[in-house]
Amino acid sequence: TFCSSRHPFNEESFLQATLMVYGWMPTSLKLKGNLEKSISATNSLLKLKKPETHLLTVAHESINNSIVGLSKLLHFSEPTIFPIWDSKIAELQFNIKYQYAYNKPQPYIEYFKLVHKTINSSAINEIRKFAHRNIPYQVTDVRAVEYFIFNGRIIA
Repeated sequence: TFCSSRHPFNEESFLQATLMVYGWMPTSLKLKGNLEKSISATNSLLKLKKPETHLLTVAHESINNSIVGLSKLLHFSEPTIFPIWDSKIAELQFNIKYQYAYNKPQPYIEYFKLVHKTINSSAINEIRKFAHRNIPYQVTDVRAVEYFIFNGRIIA
């Protein structure tokens, strides 16, 4: 993990982590907005262990103004809490096809709730089995649910 509620980001670790996240994304990192406020909001999200609209709005401003990029940063910091959000998940699970629609806090919050509701349901057993059959290493329940949806399995 990058940082956590016990080990919050500072400017150096935040920049290192965002560069690592964007190292494997199909776009390059463009730092924007107020970096200090974004770091503070990101640390608050990690401490709360749940997304909140205001904090997501402030936190994502410095990371390409991207909820997708922020979700990856949060996931790599707290992989058992924060799911990764991207265009494929948005389209497959929520029928959201355009960046202007999925690059907002509310769809990510709905996705976060869905993932955690699923983890706390009986459906998680089949989802774990699906992940275990297809991923050659142990994954968190959050990652198993992401993988399930990413592979075209819709959660009702």
